[in-house]
Amino acid sequence: MLMFCEQFASLNYKDKYKLLKNSWRLIYQLERYYSSIEYFGCDINDGRLMFDDTTAVDFNKINCAKEMDQETFNKSQ
Repeated sequence: MLMFCEQFASLNYKDKYKLLKNSWRLIYQLERYYSSIEYFGCDINDGRLMFDDTTAVDFNKINCAKEMDQETFNKSQ
């Protein structure tokens, strides 16, 4: 994906390595967001996100709470 960027492609190997080493997490996240939008569309209320090439997570269906008692936690498993 980065090699399609003319500015990145024109860098020497050492500089490409430094950039990739220090920014691979951000690049990975951007690619996952891009793939999710490409696959699911761009509805702002759609909570699905591609986790990898074969798995997606729907954050709208995940029950998150800052404080959850043990009984509620056990029921959610």
